[in-house]
Amino acid sequence: MADEHRYGLISVLRRVWTLRGHRPTAPYRTRYQWGYLYSALEVAGDGLAEAMFADGVSLDMSHAFLRQISTRDPEAVHGVSWDQAGFHQNADTSLDQLPHNVRIISLPPYSPELTPVEKLGDLIKDRIGNILYDTLTDIE
Repeated sequence: MADEHRYGLISVLRRVWTLRGHRPTAPYRTRYQWGYLYSALEVAGDGLAEAMFADGVSLDMSHAFLRQISTRDPEAVHGVSWDQAGFHQNADTSLDQLPHNVRIISLPPYSPELTPVEKLGDLIKDRIGNILYDTLTDIE
């Protein structure tokens, strides 16, 4: 399962617990600079994860991530399930355009519930929420 998540310097506000009658405050700053995290989870085997930081999303970046997955274990055949975003290779992509040991499984559009790696994005937002960062490198 693979997906990408956008992160940036604009603050991520998350709910927090507090005493009754107290209103919590969270730091907030509007700075528009974004990065993207490509991530994949292994659903069989050792349950490993693979990630790649990128400055954008495109077919070239998606292909670079597939190459990274491919080289992690060159002996295995990797089935990567992706949604049908325009910057993802899909099941119709010819095999000569993909790394030799990667196969694409296209998911139906607008179905994040079929992608367990979506939960990873929520965990990341929990971790970086309510904190101000000066650079994207600090978040990464």
